[in-house]
Amino acid sequence: MRSLFILLYTIIIVSCNSKIEYIQRCSTATEIISIGDDEIIDDNLVQNADFIFLDNSFIIGEIGRMIFFDNKIFLHDNITDRVIVYTHDGNYLFHIDNKGRGPNEYLEIADFAIDRNSNSILIYDSKRHKILTYSIYSRSFTSEQVINFYPTKIACVDDLLYFYNPYTFNYPKNNKYHYSLISTSKNAKIRAKYFNVNTKIGNFLSNPNTQGFFYGDDITFLNRFESIIYKIGEDSLYASCMVDFLGNENLEKALLDAVDKGTRNTDLFNQYSTEITNYCETDKLIAFQYTRNELLYYVVYSKEDKNLLYHSSYLKLYSESLLIKNIPFFIIPQMSHENMFISILPSQLVESFVNNPKFNSEMKKNMSDEVLISRLEDVKKDDNPILVMYSFNEKIN
Repeated sequence: MRSLFILLYTIIIVSCNSKIEYIQRCSTATEIISIGDDEIIDDNLVQNADFIFLDNSFIIGEIGRMIFFDNKIFLHDNITDRVIVYTHDGNYLFHIDNKGRGPNEYLEIADFAIDRNSNSILIYDSKRHKILTYSIYSRSFTSEQVINFYPTKIACVDDLLYFYNPYTFNYPKNNKYHYSLISTSKNAKIRAKYFNVNTKIGNFLSNPNTQGFFYGDDITFLNRFESIIYKIGEDSLYASCMVDFLGNENLEKALLDAVDKGTRNTDLFNQYSTEITNYCETDKLIAFQYTRNELLYYVVYSKEDKNLLYHSSYLKLYSESLLIKNIPFFIIPQMSHENMFISILPSQLVESFVNNPKFNSEMKKNMSDEVLISRLEDVKKDDNPILVMYSFNEKIN
């Protein structure tokens, strides 16, 4: 069996002389998920679903980061580059759209986070390398902070900021920032750095894992080209889950081959790379997607029974067994909140299915929720997407 020990590199800052000492320690992942070739499909995986129809006051181009906090939904629209806030029921509350070069403005939102202690929205402007803070309650700008490095994503846990910093080409003469995860205080003073980045790999632009941080009731982190998920706690980082893919021992060779050739589109890399996305978990389940051989696979894993409940590149969008439960569609989740998995259902998909005579007939025949049927029939392709909150069966039928 492959060794399950994972080396974590931490940095402790010694306050008496500001010296940074590197300490190496060992840890084991709480969950080990073994992924082989077996295909597992279960139409009865989904137990029930709630639907959140987002208000169309502001049409969303593409949902990027989405965070649930204080009975509100915060999301970044990648197309219009603004943060929009809704109630938990999907009613519009307010938005932040301060794009520009002036004071209190941003040029590009690379990411945003929520500071739960101060009830603030933190917007990271990657063009001007600064963090703008907005009060959730007053819905107004409060402050900004310049940072001295060039990360791609941001997260806030307690009183610390975490930055995903996968590239080294921004620092050709200074390896001080050659770490893919950097933790700072609120005033951007560096407190810890994790995962030293090899310069050759750090200059490799391919990055399938653009998210870095995954949101649920906890915030987790995934380093690019890795299959170990780390949970970020109060001033701590520990291995929470390791996905043990078949052929994982060949990944390093495949990665170096791709780096040497300057492209991830190589036979070796396509065969052995496993690009995890949309990792999310509840108390008893873990769900994620991964790509191998240009196929997207869907995984649901039971933490209680230590086995896979779903593993396939095939996803059946609807079935009679789901319709009977008043679940018209099943989309593999992208995040979790309060022990529910959350998916984003595109309005274009809803309109095309509902307008299909066969599906419409089956929907009306099997579903008993007439209010939901009516709302789905009213959806137009240019409407905002629908958020679906699922709970899953925790046992294989």
